[in-house]
Amino acid sequence: DQGQILLAVIHDQGVLIFNLDSKQNEQSIQISNIPDSLDWDADGDIWVAYNSGLRKAREYSDGEYTNFQTSTVSSGFLSFEVLLDNNMIVGGFDSKLHLFDQYGNLVSQMSEPSSYVSSLYEPHEGILLAGSGDGVLHRYDYNNSWTHSSITLGSDQIVSINNYDDNHYFAIDSGNNVHFINK
Repeated sequence: DQGQILLAVIHDQGVLIFNLDSKQNEQSIQISNIPDSLDWDADGDIWVAYNSGLRKAREYSDGEYTNFQTSTVSSGFLSFEVLLDNNMIVGGFDSKLHLFDQYGNLVSQMSEPSSYVSSLYEPHEGILLAGSGDGVLHRYDYNNSWTHSSITLGSDQIVSINNYDDNHYFAIDSGNNVHFINK
């Protein structure tokens, strides 16, 4: 969670929330459809994402489904992130970024990626980095009308993006190459 106290883990029966300070289980959420990923929103609720099958994300608060969910991304998706402004972004296999508001309503779609979006990283509020299956790193400034720029890192899928230091990000591709990118 944003307070870095709670850890949520997907397991074969749902989601377990563990308190890192008390070393105790806080909650166990039983879910019949096991999600592929999850993320916390600013309110401390969990959004679980189903990349295939249901192909949507659903919100849980205090262990209960809240009836908030995104619409179905018909192509399915590989990447999901709750942004710091509480909107959600889904990187679809249809080579689009699908932006949803905090209630799961579709707000817009960005079609700049020419391949599926394989990884997402928000280094700070307002900036989103999206790695694609064809080795392109996309940068979006969502505080500035989703202004877009991109750089080609190679031809392999970008599998991970993260902060390196004050001046650089790093991205890892499926060929196990590490790319350092000037911020």
